Amino acid sequence: METEDIVLFMVHILEIFGALVIIYGALQSIVQYAMNLFQKTKKEPDLRKNLALGLEFLMGAEIVRTIIVRTLTELAMLGGIIALRGLLGLIIHWEEKTD
Repeated sequence: METEDIVLFMVHILEIFGALVIIYGALQSIVQYAMNLFQKTKKEPDLRKNLALGLEFLMGAEIVRTIIVRTLTELAMLGGIIALRGLLGLIIHWEEKTD
């Protein structure tokens, strides 16, 4: 097994964890919203924390992927993806603090 294969395997694992965390958070929020419709006490769904955690996993995957980058074009694309995900994470954290 080559180093590139190991790195790609690790990237896929991190991406799967990130997607699962985001899906779990979304489902949890949907269930909480449905429960709020039928109960008198309202509990806010905590989707932002799960989204932020999922984005952290996805950013980690992109950072690990930089190990096998071969061209400047690939590096620029990865840098853009990391910057966008980082910006989304900052926006989510900022919104969380303002609430």
